[in-house]
Amino acid sequence: VQKLNNKQAGLFVDDEGFAYNTTALGSALGYIKWEDIKSLNTVEGLGNSYLTVEVFNPEAYLNKIKSGFIRKQTRKRIYESEKHRGILLTISANGLQDFEFNELERLFSNKLNDFRKGSQNNEADNKI
Repeated sequence: VQKLNNKQAGLFVDDEGFAYNTTALGSALGYIKWEDIKSLNTVEGLGNSYLTVEVFNPEAYLNKIKSGFIRKQTRKRIYESEKHRGILLTISANGLQDFEFNELERLFSNKLNDFRKGSQNNEADNKI
């Protein structure tokens, strides 16, 4: 999936995780692993739909952000905002060419569920 007016992929998704490069925060966070995701939720706001990403250890991702301003604002939102508490990243399909939100939501849900099923199968194999 590519951003409008840019050759760089705005969204990269594989079996291990994803990178969302359409926002300054998404680019600063870099690659987010499925194993680190605590929850994905759909929210509505400002006439659009968004996926919210909550991770188990937000500090690990916050420490990757080079910009002090972006890191400070994100930390404040994660820990102090009633509305956005715990949310590391908000993802929209708006900046992605030819990609509807329902496709984005389905892609993320399927990849996360596949990862979790695979992890459970690997744990069961290791117990034998």
